[in-house]
Amino acid sequence: IFGWRRADGTRRSRRAYIEEGKGNGKCPLAGGIGLYGLAADGEAGAQIYAAAATKDQANILFQDAVKMREQSPDLAKRLKP
Repeated sequence: IFGWRRADGTRRSRRAYIEEGKGNGKCPLAGGIGLYGLAADGEAGAQIYAAAATKDQANILFQDAVKMREQSPDLAKRLKP
């Protein structure tokens, strides 16, 4: 997803499709990708969105990302609540 960029700096891939079965960690994976895009990718003004069928489902992903931030001293320094 994050590997290649064109000569002008734009991403080679703008979309990714990741399929996982029930209970295999989709939310933690998506939360980690979101945190990377927000804090470590180097893109100014990055915006990260979580979309789901219901607000409760999107909140599960958000809470996983919050837990990752709380457990990582480096992320806690970069991302203020």
